[in-house]
Amino acid sequence: MTIRRSRATPRSTFTRPTYVTKNIQLYGLVNNLFDAHYGLFGNFYNLEAANSAAAADPATGNGFFTNPRTITPSPPTTAYGGVRVRF
Repeated sequence: MTIRRSRATPRSTFTRPTYVTKNIQLYGLVNNLFDAHYGLFGNFYNLEAANSAAAADPATGNGFFTNPRTITPSPPTTAYGGVRVRF
């Protein structure tokens, strides 16, 4: 997996409530609006322990893991919206 470097911040979130009337509100939220790719968190793990656990599965076998680095990628672009009504 390749993570592209981007100048966009992880907070590329857009939200805007709009009042239609005094009692009706439309709202929307978009996360990662510009589809920025970045790593949220990185960590190192023990290769020996991971490979001994992978050896139990015949599909992976011993020596399956070769890189001790992990990176959690950014979330995909997501959008939510709704209507709020007060009675």
